[in-house]
Amino acid sequence: MILFASGENNRQKNYSYKTSNFDWEKRRTALFPHCSESAESCSQFCRVHFGSKSMYCNLIKTSYTLSIMLLILSLIINHALCQTEQPNVISYKRKEGLFLWIHLNENVDLKPIVSVVTNLNKISDKICPPKICLQMNEIVSGVGFGNDFFKQIIPREVTAQPFVHESRHGPIGDIPNTGGDIFVHAKCDTKSNLFDFAWRVVELLRPYVKAFSDVYGFSYHGNRDLSGFVDGTENPKDEEIEEVAVDKNTGGSYCLTQRWIHNLTFIASASSIRKKNIF
Repeated sequence: MILFASGENNRQKNYSYKTSNFDWEKRRTALFPHCSESAESCSQFCRVHFGSKSMYCNLIKTSYTLSIMLLILSLIINHALCQTEQPNVISYKRKEGLFLWIHLNENVDLKPIVSVVTNLNKISDKICPPKICLQMNEIVSGVGFGNDFFKQIIPREVTAQPFVHESRHGPIGDIPNTGGDIFVHAKCDTKSNLFDFAWRVVELLRPYVKAFSDVYGFSYHGNRDLSGFVDGTENPKDEEIEEVAVDKNTGGSYCLTQRWIHNLTFIASASSIRKKNIF
């Protein structure tokens, strides 16, 4: 799956800046009509209204230059916001997690689907309104797209590395490629909120959904996996997460999801050395 971050708190905005098509002359005329014809016209305007050619003409030119700089700065800021990473990627851990895989029907209308998955914050705000929501009940979420679906909805100007998982087979188990078009990841300290969140997302997408799978994770004995080993010790620390997990060019991330089916009887009887070799 591909996680593509495109806006603060999941808000996706597509900006296209073509500065070559911007008519700077019309902009200058609109801002400073008295200086639209020629430099001499500007000089006459300054003499009549201000009595000083050099000082106030320079003031007008400076104001005009400043307005252009502010306009360019606003474009840069908006573009930067468009590249903001999703909060679920870099935020701290929560006790409960939601992993929602969605398979879409073929030849569906993409616009309403994109509208839903890029406004997950609106869904979470209805479950836990920001003004009264305690931090423990807050839902932190993000959305990812399968490679094929990604190509359909993301502008060609935004590129991503091919990220296809091939099925693997082993003597004691398989790792299949189960595919999927949309992957929603959310975390919260309250599982009830995550269940409500998943239900609302699926209901909004119901006309377009072929199949879905919602799996809920939980914190087990202080970040241990079901074998008893402390999990996540090799993960990057707080200050390293953004550098490792976020693409600097797009603000997006790549995500490989795996659902483990444990044979707890086998794990309980295995030696520590064998457990280490497995995990």
